[in-house]
Amino acid sequence: MNATLNTSGIDQWIYDYNDFASDWEAATADRKLVAASAVVSLSSLVFGTVFNIAAIVVLVRRRLWRQHEGYLYLLAIFIGNIVIAITDCLQHFLLQIVPSSLRLEAVSDFTCKMWRFLFGVVFSTGWYTSALLLNVCLRDHLVRHTGCPCWQRLAVKYCTVVGSLVVNGFLTVCFVVTDCWNLWKSEVISYDGQQICLTSISNYHWLYVSAGFQWVVPVCFVIPALCVVVAWTHHRHGTGFAFVFFGEGDQNDVEKEFASLSTIVGVVVFVFQVPMIVTEFWWHHETDLRPHHYPIVKSIMLVFAIHIVVVPLCFLVGAKQMREELKMLFERGCCNRNRQANDKNFILPLDSVENTTSENTASD
Repeated sequence: MNATLNTSGIDQWIYDYNDFASDWEAATADRKLVAASAVVSLSSLVFGTVFNIAAIVVLVRRRLWRQHEGYLYLLAIFIGNIVIAITDCLQHFLLQIVPSSLRLEAVSDFTCKMWRFLFGVVFSTGWYTSALLLNVCLRDHLVRHTGCPCWQRLAVKYCTVVGSLVVNGFLTVCFVVTDCWNLWKSEVISYDGQQICLTSISNYHWLYVSAGFQWVVPVCFVIPALCVVVAWTHHRHGTGFAFVFFGEGDQNDVEKEFASLSTIVGVVVFVFQVPMIVTEFWWHHETDLRPHHYPIVKSIMLVFAIHIVVVPLCFLVGAKQMREELKMLFERGCCNRNRQANDKNFILPLDSVENTTSENTASD
């Protein structure tokens, strides 16, 4: 742990940080903003974790990837959302109630490095969403037997369980490689009586490269383009979007339902993450931050976290198979509780058993 600052780049970063911290403290003197930040952060943490874990349990129990390989991309998104809830929502909540010297990322150099590393990797769920939407596009060509021969060949390999596993593995490796610089560039330093976790770089080149590849390209360009393609394809063929809420529904309805929910997920990720991207890049370029800017920045950060609740909820409510499995789990849990309650009601007290036994003996 370094007690002194070695580079002018870090000195400037620390100056900006403390200038921001003092202004932020003045800007957040209003108890309402602090309370709202704590409530939204805690709600996103709790509900985001619960909904994503529930979605993972339902997905794995039903082995839904056997029916549609796109669920493997959803599995990666749900896991990433859980890590976002821990590294982002938990951090924002603790900032409201825990002193800066007790922040989790500033406990040691190891926690600082891992925190920065995970914080960067999990924000690349945009690529998993892009892969999900590309799967929907290619599967549509495969089912309808449309498109050029090269698209058909790509769809045959891409729209399989093995293909989805390969794509997920490839994306994960790319994220680790592009973000591993945080493991040796992040450190905890002592400054003005505080322990601060920061990335010790004199410029933002690596930050721009990793953020651009992991975050900006998929969320701002790939996802909206694929959403438009999926919507236009369904509109051109006159099929529209469908949700199987009533009846059994045939395979075509299930395909349209998955395409509809995947498009909604893409729109949700785009709407909730683009403001955060703009804010982050503005943050690093703005040299004249004013106190009235900080409530706006804080609000955007909090709104960003809501998407980790909305995405799993879309599939838990909208997907017929996931909805049925979730309902069955609830019914099974309620039945077990009712059975245990009934068993307790049928158990007689010990004195009642003894009285009954003595009465039977006397009658004999």
